[in-house]
Order: sequence, then structure tokens, then C-alpha cells
Amino acid sequence: MSLPRLMILLLLTASATAAARSDPIENAYAAISQGRPAEAITSLHAHARDSQAWDRWYDCANAAWAAGRPGHAAAWFLHAATLAPAEPAPRAALAAMDIEPPPTWIGRMGLLGLLLRGVAGLGLLFCGGALLGWALLGLRRHRLVAAVAGAVLLTVALPVQIALQVDHARLAQWNAVVRDTHLLSSTGTPTRPLPAGTLVRRLPREPWAGQVLVDLGNGRRGYVALADLDASWPPTDQTQ
Repeated sequence: MSLPRLMILLLLTASATAAARSDPIENAYAAISQGRPAEAITSLHAHARDSQAWDRWYDCANAAWAAGRPGHAAAWFLHAATLAPAEPAPRAALAAMDIEPPPTWIGRMGLLGLLLRGVAGLGLLFCGGALLGWALLGLRRHRLVAAVAGAVLLTVALPVQIALQVDHARLAQWNAVVRDTHLLSSTGTPTRPLPAGTLVRRLPREPWAGQVLVDLGNGRRGYVALADLDASWPPTDQTQ
């Protein structure tokens, strides 16, 4: 190999090595594997925020949990569950934190919901709609068979897709408190402690004096400071 080609090869190798070392996501996962999860949160959070992929939020939440940030971990596990209501991992992670995740319709569907949560469910919807369209076009051959098959496929797949959309909207109403705080009365008096990670459901009321009306899921209502629901990163303060 000639000297110029060798130099080019060495430069390309060095560039590739430098790029790999400077990849913030690779560095973040390396920090986690080396027992330094707190150093990984910033990069993982930025990547999750930009991609809005449930598994990225799940990884970010795991890093926060390992770093001793239960409030942010619960908030991000909840967000992962909201983006993908049928995925069991975020809900299992909340349960592992001794936090009961909000119930979902897709969860009640059991194996059917798991099997038809993604491309398979959309494929059945497409096939069912195509068969019904074929039947409605008035084609004589196999018209009845196409209509029955299309109706069956839609009957199986459509409820799963509806459940996913309903669950997404319902889970979006929930938040996690990111630091130890209190449920407040309308006069601002603390009524009960809320440890970091407690899930609350925001009610459709306008915030008042920096507070929002919430429900704890058991019918008990009160106010929580909006700052205690802010799961952005870096946090506004260094408390949990």
C-alpha cells in the first residue's frame, strides 16, 4: 500500500474512533455500565426528548432510578407508558418502584392486546378494510366471503387500536411529583405528604397561584405546586 493511501486510511480510522468516543449516547450507556448513571441522564434525556420514542424515555428513567432520582424516574416511566400503552416494561418498572400504574383498557385485553399492539394490528385493519371495500364495490365473486372476513378482522383489530388511543389520552392526564411534597387544601394548608414518585391525575382546571388541582386516583383531591410536577432536566433545584 502506498504512503498516501496509508495516511488516508489512518486519518479515517482516527476520525471514526474520535466520533465514536464523542457520541454522547454511547458515552451515556458506558457511564451506566460503569456505575455512573447520574452522568448519563442529561444525554439520555435530550435524546428521549428529541426522539419521543418510548424506549428512550424508558432508558432515561432507568438511569434516573439508578441515580437516586425516584421522582424523575417515575415521571419518565409514566411518559414511556403514555407513548406506548401496550408495552409492559414501563408499567413493570413503576410496579418495581412500588408505584401502582394507572389502569388501561389495553391491559385488560391480555394476550390479544399484546399481539395486535403494533404492525400486526394495523395490518389486520388494512386487510379488513380492503376486504370490506372489495365487497362493497359490488364485485360478485366471493363478495359474501370478503364481507364476512373483513368484518371479522375489523372486529378483532379495531377495539385494540381504539383502546390504545383512549389509553394514550387517559395516561396523558397523569403526572408524577418529582420531589417530596404535600397535597394542599384550597387554602394552601398541607393535608398529606406526597413522596417523590407519587402519581397524580391533573383535573381540567386552570392553574391557580402556581398550583393545580389533582386527584390521587382514590377520589381524594387537592392541590399540588406546578413546580413539583416539572420533570424537565436539569431540574429546577437539586432536591427530590
